[in-house]
Amino acid sequence: MFIEPNSPLRAMFYESAAYECLSEEFVVAYVHWREEIDNLGQYVDWSDEIVDQVRSGLRSLDRLFSDAFDARCVNLEVVQQILDEMKTKKFSEYTFAAEKLQKFFPVQEEGKSPETDASPDELRTLIEMLKQKVVSDYHKILQYVFDHEQALDVQFASTPDEEREVIIELITSVFTAEPAAQSALSWLKNIRQEQPDFYGRSLLWHEICRALLDVLVERPSIAMLPILEPVLSITESLDTDPHWYYQALTELFVWAEGDEKKLRSTMQYIPANHTCCALKCWLCRFKGDCEDPDSLSVELTLMNLYMTSADFRTEYQILRTEIEKADCFKGPTQYVEILRLAESLGDVSPGAVWSEFVKIHPDSDIAYDRHVWEGAGLDPALLAPASLQYERDKAAPDEVLGAMRWIKRYNACDPADATIIQPIFQHHFQLRNDGRQSWLLSTTLVEWIMRENAVELYLDQNDLRAFTAECERRLHQLRTQIREADDYCEMDAPFAEAYITGIQRGWFKALKPVLLAFRAITVRCINPDLDTYSWNNETSFAGSFYQIPRIVSFIIHNAAKHDDESLHDLRRELARELISKLKPIKGDPSQRSLSKPKHAVPGFDPAVNEPDPIWRAGYLHALADLGIKQPGKGQSITPVIKKVSDHDRSPLVRETAKQTYARLNNLKSGWQSGSHKRLLFHAWWWLRQAHLLSLELEINEKEANRIRNTEFR
Repeated sequence: MFIEPNSPLRAMFYESAAYECLSEEFVVAYVHWREEIDNLGQYVDWSDEIVDQVRSGLRSLDRLFSDAFDARCVNLEVVQQILDEMKTKKFSEYTFAAEKLQKFFPVQEEGKSPETDASPDELRTLIEMLKQKVVSDYHKILQYVFDHEQALDVQFASTPDEEREVIIELITSVFTAEPAAQSALSWLKNIRQEQPDFYGRSLLWHEICRALLDVLVERPSIAMLPILEPVLSITESLDTDPHWYYQALTELFVWAEGDEKKLRSTMQYIPANHTCCALKCWLCRFKGDCEDPDSLSVELTLMNLYMTSADFRTEYQILRTEIEKADCFKGPTQYVEILRLAESLGDVSPGAVWSEFVKIHPDSDIAYDRHVWEGAGLDPALLAPASLQYERDKAAPDEVLGAMRWIKRYNACDPADATIIQPIFQHHFQLRNDGRQSWLLSTTLVEWIMRENAVELYLDQNDLRAFTAECERRLHQLRTQIREADDYCEMDAPFAEAYITGIQRGWFKALKPVLLAFRAITVRCINPDLDTYSWNNETSFAGSFYQIPRIVSFIIHNAAKHDDESLHDLRRELARELISKLKPIKGDPSQRSLSKPKHAVPGFDPAVNEPDPIWRAGYLHALADLGIKQPGKGQSITPVIKKVSDHDRSPLVRETAKQTYARLNNLKSGWQSGSHKRLLFHAWWWLRQAHLLSLELEINEKEANRIRNTEFR
């Protein structure tokens, strides 16, 4: 049946960044040990002062573990030895647990630089491994650096500069010394594919990769070029000032000049999104040595021929890479092809060059880039309709994606941009045009101008009210569409409709129809881990129904971005809605057209607004987590819950109601304190369980608890 959430202590492990590194056995053992000690005070006659000291020490221990796990620098064997030793101590000595463990974990205090008493064994071990220069162990060396990255990084940061240089040189030699170099490179590429997020995590890796790039520039060779792609990806992401980075690439182009094989190899291993920036630096360097722009073509003959070849465009798609835009006749900072086009035309006027360029490349992004048009002295307003159609065609059949790409070209609050957008917006606005495509485009545009706080530039209040009413009407249609569909229903723009309704009418006005639609779904629309955004290829979702739970999470997240009062109101209204589901219906139960549930849990009751006992239990669990006893002045929901606990047909519902009643009745005030957003997501977590359980589908308890403890962030 329903899985219970983890205790706060166990949740600490699930929330940890290092959770994947911990065995389940270790987590269970530590939690059991920790809770066992925490409960000893109930059976031993200690003073309140000692008990307070003990509990304070244990909380410090929990925080220490949490920080250490997040830093990925836990020596679990050492920790286990300490825990075993502590079990033999007197209970009063547990207060010193945190102090004893402190030296093993580099914990950074807020506002201070990392300082630690951590043993330097990791750094010494690494240095010894490197000095041995055992070629067969290069994988072991690199994996050691990767596995101990955080601990090494703290120690590396406090190491004198001269010692740093020695360490970096030793690590770099693993990549540059044959025969280990190629295998080391393969290891680096594999790590990047398996764990792409490791890039940019530490100063240590940054220094290693920067040193590798320096070595490559000083002693360039075709054999070493394959290391460029992974190394450049790290260094570029870490450096806020990429001058030295592009200078290094410039040196490689200088080395490759005049040799097509070198040039082709260099271009092959530079990441595609860096190619144009590197070429720009290289071209500018030659431009600085050349007073006559006309002679530039002489200096760049080989590069021009290669870069304008069909093979190059096919392999690297340079025309689809954006670089800094400038007037094509003022300097060689545009694409080499544009320079050659200007030469061939014999007319360097911007209009002539760009009109010809668009003819040659009608499907190129740059042909529709308003910044390029402005730089070329052309009117971007003339470009807008064509560029919108281009983006829509390119993204087909996803019209919304195309529209989103188009609007990112503009600033909705800029009056100049508004003059460009306004006529197109009015032309496609739903109140002026019928049809699904116009609705998709208009909802996307309205959501965008709302997010940009620019509604008044585009819509008057009458149009806005009418449009919002239509959005809300379409959200209410979702339940009917789902009930009438077998496994698929055409949804227009539910996310934009929910956002517009939430901003204009209140977030519960958006949430309620989506929750009603979610309740109407009778096939799986969510993963066993209860994550609304994950996509498990092994899980079969029905049609477009998976979007419904995503919209619920979307609404809560966006309400949280708006203001705290919005979340307060949303939490209150959701509690009122859920309690209404537990009340008897006002009409004749025999007149209801209800389908029997797939499960065999007893207690199906047509006389209750929610006839399914699993869903009623889910609503009760959600009410307990919402933590609202009095949603309004003179209002209380506990009498309804008490009545359910006494009279509901289902034993499951009665027992759940008793637990919920006890929790809410113990609240000192009408509302439980805490984050509105967190409590809303916790309530939503129970409704997702009800969906799967009512369909007799399994829930992944471990992963579902992880989602519960992280998704509200």
